[in-house]
Amino acid sequence: MSEMITKNHALVAQFGDALDRLLDGIENFVANSRPTLGGEASSRTERCRHG
Repeated sequence: MSEMITKNHALVAQFGDALDRLLDGIENFVANSRPTLGGEASSRTERCRHG
């Protein structure tokens, strides 16, 4: 590949689209995630810390 890769190059555009899809997936995951066991994991951590 001897041509210069710029922001208008097809590979760069595809990579940008893939990053956009990845970001959408992460945002969707974070918006729909719940604490493990309804937050009980944090109370277990407190119990371990205090004996």
